[in-house]
Amino acid sequence: MINYEYPPLGGGAGIANRNLLKAFSARDDIEADLLTSFAGSGVREEHFSENIRLVKVGIEKKELHKWRKKEVVQWLWRAGSVHKEMVQKGSYDLSHCFFAFPSGFPAWLRKNKLPYIISLRGSDVPGYNSSLGLDYILLSSLFRRIWGSADRIAANSRGLKALAEKFYSSSPIEVIPNGVDRELFPHADRAFSSSRLKLLMVARLTYRKRVDIAIEALARLVEMGVDAELNIAGTGELTTDLKRLTAERKLHNRVNFLGAIDHSRLADVYSENHIYLMCSENEGMSNSVLEAISTGMPAVSSDCQGSEELIKQNGLLVRSQNPKIYADCLNKIYSSPELYRSMSLAAENIAKHYSIHAAGEKYIRLYRQTLQQ
Repeated sequence: MINYEYPPLGGGAGIANRNLLKAFSARDDIEADLLTSFAGSGVREEHFSENIRLVKVGIEKKELHKWRKKEVVQWLWRAGSVHKEMVQKGSYDLSHCFFAFPSGFPAWLRKNKLPYIISLRGSDVPGYNSSLGLDYILLSSLFRRIWGSADRIAANSRGLKALAEKFYSSSPIEVIPNGVDRELFPHADRAFSSSRLKLLMVARLTYRKRVDIAIEALARLVEMGVDAELNIAGTGELTTDLKRLTAERKLHNRVNFLGAIDHSRLADVYSENHIYLMCSENEGMSNSVLEAISTGMPAVSSDCQGSEELIKQNGLLVRSQNPKIYADCLNKIYSSPELYRSMSLAAENIAKHYSIHAAGEKYIRLYRQTLQQ
């Protein structure tokens, strides 16, 4: 396996990768080495389990959750030599790359030595992140070569698959959704424990997550007479701007910036809130929405990639980035305890289909198909 980010570095792809490794650790028909990174120097080896090893390449990392181009190039250079040595010395059957780029680049260089599959995550798909527009143009030729040489390609949602096919349609793309660790995020019976509605977002504070829309939606809710607060777990480049917006809307006593919260503590945060709110412009498949519904939280979500699979009777989809529409949806759930209860129960039924073991089984099947080919 190759993934340039792994907790605590990076975001959702690292968590999804770790969940997959946990599923694999319970099996006796697979052994895996993960080539990844850590903030530091040298090369570090760790054992995830008896059958899984982590090989971490040190890089000079400035921020845990944000990658600078310099850091990506540094990882490519250092991980490339480690990958070459691993392929020469190891007895591997195939490579599994989380992200077509940069993770897929070392596998593509040695495609004649080892077959490889790609898991598309989001930012590696042109058109996904508007801030990477120039990068997509400059790297489009390389992307097509990496995708075209892959033995299999999988996206984590139907929406991401559709976006990927707009860029490259010469290879079939399968859909393998993310899995949620239901031991870490168990379902709990839910009811409004206080008169104040508690909304939750777990996100990096970047433009793509559109936390500003959530703050504006809260302002509309308050104008409608709803006693509500918004709790935001995460950090990012827009923290100062979002705090300024909060002050401008006079919501300083209703918006709580919780900062970065360790993933192992998030289950408690989900349990302390009532409705999960996501306003993202693009996602692959949101880990945080998966975790929220696993704990029984109803969700109000933008109609982005992955949402159509996850949001059914357990929440409401918003097809316009209009704060008032978000507010109306939130108020609809809040004003009906029966609807809230039914959505919470529906969340449990949906989450059952997205376990880490279900994701693991689908990837094992994909590995076998690749080797049979």
